[in-house]
Amino acid sequence: MRFIIDLIIRIGVIELFSVFFVLVNIFTFFLYVTDKRRARTGKWRIKEYSLILFTIACGGIGAFFGMRFANHKTRSTKFVVITAIGLIIAIIPVIHIAHALTLDTKVRYVEIDFFSENLPVELNGYLVAFITDFHTISNEDMCKWD
Repeated sequence: MRFIIDLIIRIGVIELFSVFFVLVNIFTFFLYVTDKRRARTGKWRIKEYSLILFTIACGGIGAFFGMRFANHKTRSTKFVVITAIGLIIAIIPVIHIAHALTLDTKVRYVEIDFFSENLPVELNGYLVAFITDFHTISNEDMCKWD
């Protein structure tokens, strides 16, 4: 678990999500194209459940372009509606990431060792999460609260 947290801290949440987002959309695109090719040749098909799952799981953009590129599932009302929902689901994080990057604000995880003689013994061993929207807070500022 610590490895994952260190990876997120080192790389960044936005960067990791961006890689995930791009990979899911590329994979979804190829799912639709592959399913169409298999449909033409009479081979084993990809389950509709898998297409729907990846479309809803942030793969709406890949599904949209896969449907258009391969002309696959374009007459199915169910898939047109699911792709529209998938596009909305996919665009929401894109808007938030663009917003975060333009405002130059990112979520950071920082560990600070804090000791106080005034704390009760019962709190020994507890971890405290401190969330703030202060943009300039330092260790010295934290110690002032002691």
